[in-house]
Amino acid sequence: MQTYCNTYRKQLNQKLLQYNSLLTAIQREQENIITIRTKQDTAHQANTILQAVFAQIQENVHKTISDIVTRCLKAVFGDDIYDFKIAFTQKRNKTEAEIQFIKNNEIFDPITQSGGGVLDVASFGLRLAAVLLAQVNKKRKILILDEPFRFLSKEYRPKIRDLITQLSEELDFQFILVTHAQELEIGDIIRIEKE
Repeated sequence: MQTYCNTYRKQLNQKLLQYNSLLTAIQREQENIITIRTKQDTAHQANTILQAVFAQIQENVHKTISDIVTRCLKAVFGDDIYDFKIAFTQKRNKTEAEIQFIKNNEIFDPITQSGGGVLDVASFGLRLAAVLLAQVNKKRKILILDEPFRFLSKEYRPKIRDLITQLSEELDFQFILVTHAQELEIGDIIRIEKE
């Protein structure tokens, strides 16, 4: 009988050791869960802050871009032309951008619903905005363009020439244009004749 008691006591002690060991493991895992949840909460808060900062940066960049492009469009085509807008949407956990022209609260697709060189002027404004936003070396402001206004109607070429002159002076910016349009000749002109 004594032997049975000792055997059961050993088994009971082993089971108690296992039980205590499992309790300790459970407590460690519960502490790990609390730590992970705290890290998750912190990461979520950081993500919320980053999203707010990115949204503000996106808004500021959008304002700069749309102001420049709209200014270029209005300088060439008058106040009755489109305003420029970038519509941002969240798709597949990414921000996607769609360029739009707005006129009388109507949205127009720039590619299919504009002519007369409107896209050329908008493209010029976008390039200028990109250079201004990415300007690392403030001493050297230059934009080189190859036939940037090839589809612009002749009647608007003097206005784009005036805009380029005005922007050059206002922004202390140098524009180098490769063009066949004599109406766009400004400043120092270098002619290359074919033989």
